[in-house]
Amino acid sequence: MHKLLRPWTAAATYLMANATEAWGAPGAQGEDDAASLQVGSGLLPAGAEMRVDITDVVREWQANPARNYGLMLRNTSTGVLAAAMTSSEGAPILERPYLDMMIQYPTLTPTPTLTPTPTPTATRTPTPTLTATPVPLVRVTANQTPLLSGPGDGYVRVSTAVKGSQFTVLGKNSDGQWYAVCCVAAQPAWLRASAVELLNIRPELLPVLATPPTPTLTPTLTPTATPTPTMTPTRTPTATPTPDRCLTRPLGRVVVGAGARGVAADASGTAFVGLQVNSALAIAAPDGTVQVAATTGSGANGVAYWQGLAYLANRDSSSVAVIDTATARQVALLNTGSLPWGASADGDRLYVANYGDNSVSVFDLTAEYRLTSVSVHPLPALALALPDRAYVTHLDGYVSVVGADGALQATFGPVTGGDAFGIAYDPSRNRLYVGSRTASSILVLDASTGVQLQRLLLPAPPYALAYNSLARQVLAVDAAGSRLMIVDAASGTLVSTLPLAAQGVEHGGQGIAVVNGRIYVSAYQAGSLDIFAAGQCPMATPTRTPTRTPTALPSVTSTPTATPTLTPTPTATASPTTTATPTPTPTSTSTPTAITMVTPTATTAASPSATPMLLLTATPTATATPTPTATATQTPTRTPTSTPTATPTWTPTATSTPTRTPTATATATNTPTPTPTAVPTRTPTSSPTPTRTPTATPVPTPVIAKIEIVWPHGGAAVSDARLANITAHLYQNAALEPVTCNYSGVVRLWKALNNEPARPVAVGQPRATVLGGRTVTVWDFNDVDVSAARNPANRLQFFVTVDGVETRRNIWTHGVDARTLAPQLDVPTGTTTTAPSAIDARIEILWPYNGDPVTVARKANLTTYLFVQDTLRALASTVRPQPVARLHAAVDNGVDDGRAQAPVGVTRTYSANGLSWLVYDFNDIDVSAANDPAHRIYFWTDVDGVATYPNIWTHGASGLTLAPVQDVPSRSCR
Repeated sequence: MHKLLRPWTAAATYLMANATEAWGAPGAQGEDDAASLQVGSGLLPAGAEMRVDITDVVREWQANPARNYGLMLRNTSTGVLAAAMTSSEGAPILERPYLDMMIQYPTLTPTPTLTPTPTPTATRTPTPTLTATPVPLVRVTANQTPLLSGPGDGYVRVSTAVKGSQFTVLGKNSDGQWYAVCCVAAQPAWLRASAVELLNIRPELLPVLATPPTPTLTPTLTPTATPTPTMTPTRTPTATPTPDRCLTRPLGRVVVGAGARGVAADASGTAFVGLQVNSALAIAAPDGTVQVAATTGSGANGVAYWQGLAYLANRDSSSVAVIDTATARQVALLNTGSLPWGASADGDRLYVANYGDNSVSVFDLTAEYRLTSVSVHPLPALALALPDRAYVTHLDGYVSVVGADGALQATFGPVTGGDAFGIAYDPSRNRLYVGSRTASSILVLDASTGVQLQRLLLPAPPYALAYNSLARQVLAVDAAGSRLMIVDAASGTLVSTLPLAAQGVEHGGQGIAVVNGRIYVSAYQAGSLDIFAAGQCPMATPTRTPTRTPTALPSVTSTPTATPTLTPTPTATASPTTTATPTPTPTSTSTPTAITMVTPTATTAASPSATPMLLLTATPTATATPTPTATATQTPTRTPTSTPTATPTWTPTATSTPTRTPTATATATNTPTPTPTAVPTRTPTSSPTPTRTPTATPVPTPVIAKIEIVWPHGGAAVSDARLANITAHLYQNAALEPVTCNYSGVVRLWKALNNEPARPVAVGQPRATVLGGRTVTVWDFNDVDVSAARNPANRLQFFVTVDGVETRRNIWTHGVDARTLAPQLDVPTGTTTTAPSAIDARIEILWPYNGDPVTVARKANLTTYLFVQDTLRALASTVRPQPVARLHAAVDNGVDDGRAQAPVGVTRTYSANGLSWLVYDFNDIDVSAANDPAHRIYFWTDVDGVATYPNIWTHGASGLTLAPVQDVPSRSCR
């Protein structure tokens, strides 16, 4: 122990005395850092204490308070013995240093009352040396003696004491069989009296201390605890300012044909879908009938509509087919640049993005000729036309602005994420919404300047975008999860998600249109079209301040009757014989109830086709895998057999997926090496929309993602920190081989508060660094909000995933007490019979065998509930398909064993409050690692083929992540 000669600040580190000044030598070992003369020294075994008399130092400080810079412990090691110290928050617990200050006042003999007899030479009694009563101690006499949280075997073991360890004794329990000592993790602990000997005090002199309450760490599983019956959702209707009609809701699904790509629509509700497999245009009328117009082009792609004509871009024939939508006949063929992709029309102009030769073709539609072809930035993809200009996205992150005269007006970008694909426009705010699949974000740009104003983080990569002006929402197609993501444009928050027919990651997700309160989304893999009601959010002008006549407004409550068809009676339970052609009710052809044409037939079971939302390959632009030659078994029986009954029986045999045997003859026409050699080799089976066959580095599957450090700003304590920086490492395997130096995967940080499901909060920024002499790439997440943990009742759990890759992960806990202390079980407010595309997976209870404490239990059972994301609607026992849930576990700062090793939950039906729902049990789970108080186990649940948002359950005497030593990669990245 040495006296410091310079001040120690909160910002001090091993190298720096403060934020701007270094120590004279690292570790405050310079001559101007600390006194060379030791105040005290000695060998300090783990769990023992060293007593040092610092009286002289204190006297110096009393004489000169400004020189009181404190004391420091310095570790010295010899070649024979190596010693190590940890911080007061380090692990294991026994190696944490604790400082007990003992101030002993001299028992001053009272100065005698002044007697008048003067004592000529007052011989002053010398100030006594400080030899006060010794501190009462206990010395451990047995090996591996447990330190418990209370006086009895039923309490939690908080540490283990070794023989010879000494502790300050605080008192005893009422029968004297247990002694309270100081301290473990700054809290008193209890030792059995028979395992120690008292020093410096007799047992009868110890004070009797109050017995702490027995812990209820593990839930006292009275499972039939009818959960507070008041939880039945008494749906306070007054607090719903936005009625159901404001919500986007499904109206139906129409089978249109194989390879549905681009989509457009007219004001009457007729939709036009490009069918890539047959190079045709499907025309879906509002009554559900579908006509297919053949074209002379090849490789149908983007679709545009203008004044009764549909324009179908044909990628493989470098042309645009013009179809008269009234007669379903091709009336013209316009030549474009190479490999046309997106098409959009407005203000008598048609704009076509030509991927193959980096150009945009601009057509004058009144004269039906090509006005010009303008060169633009490389890799143009989709187009969005306005009356006076068009915006074209580029796969490398740029947006081109092309005027109606065909001139290139501007180029914006690159946008965050480095790629741009889907695009939408909000005319009321002059905002441009650009989708970045790499960053799973929507970038909000000023449409005039291209300045990025905002970034909206999504749970999955966005493909095609559209803007719904009625509800002021941005719509994004999630091709991996086959769902529609709906984002509030004002707040940037994800409002909801709706399931879509199977899209397919490689070729799907590229068609969406919003026209006259209807949303149309094409599904490439399912060969169908989903139709939704866009829903107009009412403005705040309903109740017209009545004119004092109290009986004047009886009809105010009549509006709810406008939403009877909102939930299309889920009785479409899989019985595909939905051909129950209702008694024709003939003259109903004009009534818009024809939309019931698409009461979702059981083919809604095409839920996310077992491709999880987050298992999207890091470069989701379709990698030119040739389209399957889906021998067009698309049930052409949809020719309008003029039976005017408005409820066509969608013979579900048309789920064009069965013919998806990928016998694709890999005619690699799409690796766009744009040679102007005309169109001769026009193999119609060529792969779909060209994409940069990426030369990206191979993605290791699975990848190990480890959070290595959480650094609160300014080194603030948990109780003070508002923001923190987080760094993660990615490894290919347990041998700590780093991923490639230019790894292109999207690395995402997730955060969970207490027992709530985790949500993605940030995308990591790669940074090259040197660790242990090896050059690697790490990922930083800066300015992460950790303020919730300032409340000691809260804890934050962090983990990292990589989009499109199975990720084995560790869990990092930030909080004062990270244990999961038997939260109240969630009570469902309803159920669903349709498997959702996004699930909140909540572990509700962990029950050690026999109710054993954490330090004793070897096995435990866990139960998980699955809910539709952002709701408490649980899965009904009749849900189809029934999801498969897996339990993952990570010990301390390690990672889980991966999906293949994760136990699968056993389903059972649980009933309460008039509801019955599925629960998932995981029995006989090994929890013995937590018997050692230095260890903790993190559990979470994942669901196969579904975007899963899990909560984290911590099992252990302490759940904190206490600054583990950062991993050092086994080699440099390559």
